[in-house]
Amino acid sequence: MSCLYKLAEVSEETNLTVRCKVQNHQNENSTTREIQVAIDPCIAPLEGDFRIRNERYCTNKEMSIRGNFVLETGGKLIAENQNFVFGNNVTLQNNSYFEANNSQNSIVFNGDVLINGTVIWNNVHVIFNATYNGSLALLVDELGNLTILNRTNITNGDDPNSKYGFKVGSTTYPDMYRFSMSDSYMSDAGWSGSFISVERRPYLFSNNTFERVEGFRLEGVNNSFINGMNVYDSQAGLRLFNSHNNFVNNSVFSINNNISSAILINLSNNNTLNEVATIYGNNGIEVENSSFTSINSSFFYLATSKGAYFSYSNHTSLNNITALYNDFGIYFALSYNTSLQNSEIHNNAWGVYIIFSDMTLLSNTIFYDNTVRGIYITTSNNNFLSSVQAYNNTAAGISILTSDNSSLTNISAYNNSQYGLSFSSSNNISVSSGNISNNVQYGIYSTDSNLTINSNIVCFNGLLDFNSSNWHSSTGDENTCDNPDSWNDNGTTGCTYACTLVNNTPPAIIILAPSSPVVFNESNAFNFTANITDNDGLSTANLEFEGTNYTPTYGIISGAILEQAHTITRGGQMIH
Repeated sequence: MSCLYKLAEVSEETNLTVRCKVQNHQNENSTTREIQVAIDPCIAPLEGDFRIRNERYCTNKEMSIRGNFVLETGGKLIAENQNFVFGNNVTLQNNSYFEANNSQNSIVFNGDVLINGTVIWNNVHVIFNATYNGSLALLVDELGNLTILNRTNITNGDDPNSKYGFKVGSTTYPDMYRFSMSDSYMSDAGWSGSFISVERRPYLFSNNTFERVEGFRLEGVNNSFINGMNVYDSQAGLRLFNSHNNFVNNSVFSINNNISSAILINLSNNNTLNEVATIYGNNGIEVENSSFTSINSSFFYLATSKGAYFSYSNHTSLNNITALYNDFGIYFALSYNTSLQNSEIHNNAWGVYIIFSDMTLLSNTIFYDNTVRGIYITTSNNNFLSSVQAYNNTAAGISILTSDNSSLTNISAYNNSQYGLSFSSSNNISVSSGNISNNVQYGIYSTDSNLTINSNIVCFNGLLDFNSSNWHSSTGDENTCDNPDSWNDNGTTGCTYACTLVNNTPPAIIILAPSSPVVFNESNAFNFTANITDNDGLSTANLEFEGTNYTPTYGIISGAILEQAHTITRGGQMIH
């Protein structure tokens, strides 16, 4: 007996009606009749489409459907160690439920997957068997709910170069919790600008790894927490578009090209990134048209352009940042009220580059071994630099051009190949309490600028400590230098103090007499003679014999010890 055909669509009813041809082998005559065949919906080796509308529990079997599969409204399919091969499109209708646990082999999709019900993949291997880029895709639609957890592995199929689409979409309910992914893996999703796309807030997104993907895009997603997102060898990392108040923590984004940014934040406010690392890419992180971005304890490495790039993005806060081996470590453009604090920016071409960005704070940050400049500020006003170190940079430690009304306090700029500090066409700049020393050419260099320079040590620079063709109305006082060029502190020629005084040595007190131990009783007395010397005159000598204080006069001082117990001190420290 052979069946002429099977019905185009069947359900999981106990018996299946098919029309078959019965061949009589004796007289070669045949008849056609309909018969009833019992089927197991957990195996379902069917030629046509298949629908489930009731509850089915499958264990340790394989369901292979060559046509389309529909899990109807109210239908439920729960599988344990069950393998699935879906030959064409899969649809899960509203209020349907599909749960797959601990699949020993795989769930294979050869067509599109539309989810409007609830799907749970728990420790399963899901294969999207694309035949070309975008030949099939998964879509979690308006009312769908997808949960991926517990070492679930999602990959492409037989053709490693064919990528599948993956989208959790919603335009009506963007803040509903209808997507969760934790402790799982995904690879080879997305192609040519088609990202893994999530348009609703994840309930849980933690400890996931992505490889060879186009990138992961959140659009219109607010108040989500992303933890342990690790993206490797991919076209892009994370994209936030029109998404606010999100928190990204403990994540790594390593991409395989010099065109994309590892992280891109656009039109998105109040987002926080903590303990994030970017590796490679055109930019490590790029923030555009977004305000109140906070980045903490993060690492930007080996970007061909900018480690961290901010444009038209105000109120950005960077704290405890490391940026190295980028062209620009940090780049602010047309961004206001930004800050960079407690960070190390080194081994870039440019440490930090600030252009058209007012009210920038740089504090407690070190810039070193950058091959062009440590800090470069141009066309930016009202900036504040405090407790900044810039050393071993090529060209200048700090350069400020065409920028007014800024303050530099407690700056250390040393061992730079040209200048410690360089100012050009900048006015109302205050430099105070800094140490600008040991630079190859000049300590402080000024062109057409008006500066206030107070209480700085500017010493031992290769050519001149101060240098300018015209100091204009610049003033200052209490500075220390040896080679002031034409700089004069208030009321003096050159600096108030000389650099040789910087290496202060304490006074020497030499007891000249008696020259040998003296033995005496309580009534005995003897005279002494001491010589007090101070080479640089910065310290005072306090010579005290048994409570008698001798004025701190340098030279020979004499006195008498009248008691047996005697102490000689200088500045409160016993010396004999």
